[in-house]
Amino acid sequence: MVLVALVSRLGSRLLPFLCAVLLPLAAHAEEVSAGAKVRWRLATSWSATTPVLGEAATRFADELRVASQGRLDLRIEEPAYHKSPHGVLDMVRTGTHDIGFTASHFARGRESPAVFFAALGFGLSDAERQSWQTLGGGLKRLQDALGFQGVWVYPAGNPRLESGLWTRRELKTTEDLRGLRLRVPGETAAALKRLGLRGQNLPLAELGEALGQGRIDAVEWPGATAKELAAANQARYFYPAWQDPSAEVLVLVNADKLAGLPADLRSLLTSAIKGLTVDLQEAGARHQQARLEQITKSKVELKSLSRELQQALREANEEALREFATRSSEFDEAYQERQAFLARWRDWARQGLWPSP
Repeated sequence: MVLVALVSRLGSRLLPFLCAVLLPLAAHAEEVSAGAKVRWRLATSWSATTPVLGEAATRFADELRVASQGRLDLRIEEPAYHKSPHGVLDMVRTGTHDIGFTASHFARGRESPAVFFAALGFGLSDAERQSWQTLGGGLKRLQDALGFQGVWVYPAGNPRLESGLWTRRELKTTEDLRGLRLRVPGETAAALKRLGLRGQNLPLAELGEALGQGRIDAVEWPGATAKELAAANQARYFYPAWQDPSAEVLVLVNADKLAGLPADLRSLLTSAIKGLTVDLQEAGARHQQARLEQITKSKVELKSLSRELQQALREANEEALREFATRSSEFDEAYQERQAFLARWRDWARQGLWPSP
């Protein structure tokens, strides 16, 4: 009551004094808030023991913790904990987790433009994909496809880990494909179905058991080694990858949580994701080199796809894409945009780049 009376008596003469005292206090309070520690839950689609992919999530969290001096701390929760390796988008969207580490073909259906960033047969090279994302509108397509649910989407690189096929029988013609039960995700499953294969999208943790029990006949397996498969006499032949060379790992961030970060932590987060892109590409290349050495020392035979199989797979892949485009205007727009950009890029590449050996 005394303070109210004093303010009433002094009136405007007290206002400058109050401003001089209270405004610095308010500024100090903002600084404390900006310097507060932030702890986020990170849901990942891969366990920590998954070569490259699992290891990358751990390094990402560690490096971000160091760069932020402990102010942004990510607690990684693996599929064994959250029980839903294909449900990371929903976890981030609903806010049960603040950030996610996954792939786009786990997040949406086949007729989404997100398919162009993973599990797309005969897809783009790294340079083509990155150019389309940054210069050709691809990143906007990805954000529109996945981010409409209150999620920010950040591409995080391509480790190029997928093998084409580990299989028990040799594949020479399209007849050898008929009835083959294959673990394969994304749009590729639809393309293979046209050739008589039966595609399944199983979590990585179930692949060895499914192959050993005969529930599937062949598998494409990121990070698998010849030792892991051939030791159990589960595979005899290894074929090169064709089904998703443009696969993109994604970092998903809850939009509300991102907006609540101080500007410096947002900047550190995006920088760490860019670093993750390089890390995945380098680690993937190292892992592939080591894996090839293991394969050559095993009983697994290295095989190439015959011209007949290459042509049949490519045609089936394009037919599947065109069919998706007829059913979804969103997909069709992204498909036409990507094809136009790719045509321009490859015109230049044929003229301006030294051919690969």
